[in-house]
Amino acid sequence: MSFTTKTKTIATIVTTPATNVSYTSATVGGNVTDNGGLEVTERGVVYSTNQNPTTANNKVTKGSGLGEFTCNLTDLQDGTTYYVRAFATNAKGTAYGEQVTFTTMQLQEGEGIENGYVYVDLGLSVKWATCTVGASSPEGYGDYFAWGETKPKTIYDWSTYDWCNGSETTLTKYNNSSDYG
Repeated sequence: MSFTTKTKTIATIVTTPATNVSYTSATVGGNVTDNGGLEVTERGVVYSTNQNPTTANNKVTKGSGLGEFTCNLTDLQDGTTYYVRAFATNAKGTAYGEQVTFTTMQLQEGEGIENGYVYVDLGLSVKWATCTVGASSPEGYGDYFAWGETKPKTIYDWSTYDWCNGSETTLTKYNNSSDYG
C-alpha cells in the first residue's frame, strides 16, 4: 500500500475592497481561506502609493489564523491613490491577495484637516468646520450636545445633565440664584 501526503504550501488569501474612504483614512481587509496546511502566524494588509506593495512597505497586522479581518489605515495623504494587498504568513512564506486600489478624498483650496476634521479658512482668523462635529458630511446631523457639555448625549434629561444634581432646581455651574440651587 502506498499513499501521498499533502504538500504544505503558503496560505491562500483574498483582499477585500476598501470602504469608509475619507481624506486621511480607509478601512481595508482580507480573508484567509486556506492556511496551506500550516498555522498562519501573521496576517494583515500592506499598502503603498506604488503598485504591488509587500511587507517591506507600510504594513498593518491583524492577528493570525484563518478567517476574515479588517484594518484601519490612518494618516494617509488626501487626494492620493493607494495600492493594497492582504497578506498571510505561515512557515512556508508570505502569500498576498490580489491588489485593490482606492483614492482618498481631495481637499479643496482653503481647506485643511485638524484633529481629524476638515475645516475651511474663510480668512476671518478662525477655522470653520465643514460639517457638524460627529457628522461625516455637510448635510449630516452629527452628534448632539447639551449646553456646556463636551461629550455627545443620547438622552436629554435633567438626570443626565452634567451641570446639575438631577433636577432643574439644582444647577451647579454658572448659577448665582438660590432659586436654582
